Amino acid sequence: MLWGPQYSLQRVLTDRLQISLSFALLEIVIEDDNGRIFGDQTLRDEESFVRIVNRYVRILLLVLLACGGFLIISEFANRNESVVVAQAGGGQANNFVGAWCAQGDPTKHASISDNGAFLNLTNENGDTSIGNYQGSNQVSAPGWQFVTGTLSGDGSRINWSNGTFWARCSNGNGYRKPNLNGIWYPNGNRSLSCSIQQHRDSINFQNETGQRATGSFDGKRHLSTNWSGTKIGGTISADGNRIDWDNGTYWVRYRVYSQSN
Repeated sequence: MLWGPQYSLQRVLTDRLQISLSFALLEIVIEDDNGRIFGDQTLRDEESFVRIVNRYVRILLLVLLACGGFLIISEFANRNESVVVAQAGGGQANNFVGAWCAQGDPTKHASISDNGAFLNLTNENGDTSIGNYQGSNQVSAPGWQFVTGTLSGDGSRINWSNGTFWARCSNGNGYRKPNLNGIWYPNGNRSLSCSIQQHRDSINFQNETGQRATGSFDGKRHLSTNWSGTKIGGTISADGNRIDWDNGTYWVRYRVYSQSN
């Protein structure tokens, strides 16, 4: 259940309200100071009448207090539920957000941005719609006749229920990324080796001392890497066999692996 605490809180409050009402009804039929039952007795004097009116006022205040508390806590619970829904959607949003190319055409730019509880969708014509989550890998676009988009397992494509699709753009420029897979040598030293494992937009690095980093392309021939919090950029040579790092070092390779991405 998405919001278990809300249910429990409202249930407890409802039980308290029922108990309060039960006591109120019991108060009506309880015997008064003269030993007579209110439901059957005739008002004997003004003093009895005042006591009965006071009793009704207390009962009314009790019921109003219980109802007011219920409404306040229900509103609080509903607002918290909205926050939880928004937070739950945040994880899914990361899979959809970014630049897209309609029909895989790099000249037809579309995009998806995260607005918290829902997504903002823009197609290649500039038309917009909100995106509502439908499970972990689907969005529905009410502004586009409720067309539904299903994200592929690798996150590279959205297949729409109207027969069209969006594909991830190659950094928005339509260029082909170089294949960096293989063994590399730091500063050209063949006695030491580094490695790069590349799968689509995800790149893993390991240097000659065994340290690891993750990275990605942020340009046609430029890399951005993160070595346990230290960010180092790298520029790839035209032939793809050398990387000059921003820290003054470089990696080279002497064997080019076949394209696998």
